[in-house]
Amino acid sequence: LRAIRVSAAGYKALHHIYNWRERASWPDVNLDAGRWFGEKLADWWIHMNNAQAVRNRRVLVRELLGEKFRLFADLYPNQTLQILSIACGSAQPLQEALAKEKAYLQKCGVKVELRLLDKDKAPLEHCKLMAERFGLNSWVQMQTFQCSYRDAGNVCDYGNWRPWLIEMIGLM
Repeated sequence: LRAIRVSAAGYKALHHIYNWRERASWPDVNLDAGRWFGEKLADWWIHMNNAQAVRNRRVLVRELLGEKFRLFADLYPNQTLQILSIACGSAQPLQEALAKEKAYLQKCGVKVELRLLDKDKAPLEHCKLMAERFGLNSWVQMQTFQCSYRDAGNVCDYGNWRPWLIEMIGLM
């Protein structure tokens, strides 16, 4: 629980809340595990409505993004899907959606360019690890930018790079 409290508005808190149920396959998700009382307290806390709402948002975003990716593949086969994520955090729902739709997008000849923007360096490094975990490294061309959302124009090369999708759940 301390990990969530310390990074309450950050990517680490989301990472722990998103992946608590699958913590056996996420060695870095550990909320006082190993101690009976700590485990029970964490399990109680993680099932509260607020934490459940966070997980529901993850599923909703992942499914909506997956629908948009399939739509792009149907409308623009053999093209490049350009995605900009502002205040990306771990970008876990985005990367999960890409991993889930990877086979369909590749079948349609779609390549993916992903530009991730966050003010902190740690979430951007975490995004790279997540891309590796989800098997996106060899297929998605990913660039990370440590900057404010106000610099999105710079990230898009002042209009020369035009994203088809802009994801900014992190600003909510």
